[in-house]
Amino acid sequence: MKNIENSENFVHFEEIFKPVPKDKFIHFIVFTNLCEKFSRSHNISFDLISPSKIKKSVHIDGLAISQLNVEDIGLQIQALVQRLEFNNFALNAHTHILTPPLIEVTPQSVKRSSLRKGTSFTFNISLSKTTTNFTEFPIQIICEYDVPIGWNRCIHKIYVSSRLFRSSSDFYSILSSARPEYTAYNFLNQENLQKLFNLYNSKIVNSLPGENIIDPFFTLLPSMRWYIRFFLFGQKNRYHSAITSPNNLIAVHFPQISFWSDENTVSSEIVDSISFTEEIVGKPAIIVVDHDYKIEIYSNTTINPQSGVDNYIQEKIISRFPVPRLTISPMEKFGKFIIPEEKLAELVPNLFK
Repeated sequence: MKNIENSENFVHFEEIFKPVPKDKFIHFIVFTNLCEKFSRSHNISFDLISPSKIKKSVHIDGLAISQLNVEDIGLQIQALVQRLEFNNFALNAHTHILTPPLIEVTPQSVKRSSLRKGTSFTFNISLSKTTTNFTEFPIQIICEYDVPIGWNRCIHKIYVSSRLFRSSSDFYSILSSARPEYTAYNFLNQENLQKLFNLYNSKIVNSLPGENIIDPFFTLLPSMRWYIRFFLFGQKNRYHSAITSPNNLIAVHFPQISFWSDENTVSSEIVDSISFTEEIVGKPAIIVVDHDYKIEIYSNTTINPQSGVDNYIQEKIISRFPVPRLTISPMEKFGKFIIPEEKLAELVPNLFK
């Protein structure tokens, strides 16, 4: 074990003191037994909470809450106090990427003095032209970090993950594996959408029998239609991904939608659905839409405590912070997720020139 008594203060939000947009109000909650002085602005406020039971603590733990995005701030504070555990954090984290010479990763390493569990980083990978004949690319990820086990001690851990990323000359298989809701934030603009459209038509549609076939609706790869929906209807901010199990490198995409034939039987769970027509034909009794920051229930019947769907929702709430807001609406309001196909048919031809 390694003594960290003199390590840096335990602060998660490293950039909190950067200028805050004028249309945002940030409420910063700090748990500390020190009399710290913080710079303040007209739209940043601080609540200092002293953990009197931890008299020897010299660490600081903070949480930023925007009142525009999070409801029930009192509930969020209470939940944070209850969930303040050492195993949710890591100190002195260092992630290093090892690749063959023909593969370049930027950045090759990332260092952070403190991280909250579930933090993820983005790495850009570029390949040399001489790698075109390669069928797979090995990449090794090494993570070193300290896990606190007391207020002045921690365990040093090293986690090594070796992965083989396969390549293919089949553009269909590559494009069909893409996650639109995962890449939309960085990918989505008019130029890139046009490039995607051109690649799809030249590599996939043109291989079909017939002449001069153009498919602006991504009929063969309906998941790609999310890009169009995001771009035309401004929905991209509702979809994001989060690493929920760092040890297993599992990425969960939102919204997660589940259909229940009754309160104890789930009939279908969907992540990348384009049209829910087939599922709705079965007339599910309950639909649960998990946005990560809120969970929406659509049902015309009362959901009983301890039922299957109630336990399903409670498991999500218990493992998540901030605590997701729970809403219940009549089934007919679920239609807001479905953008009419005729609306797409009207707008899409003008999108691609």
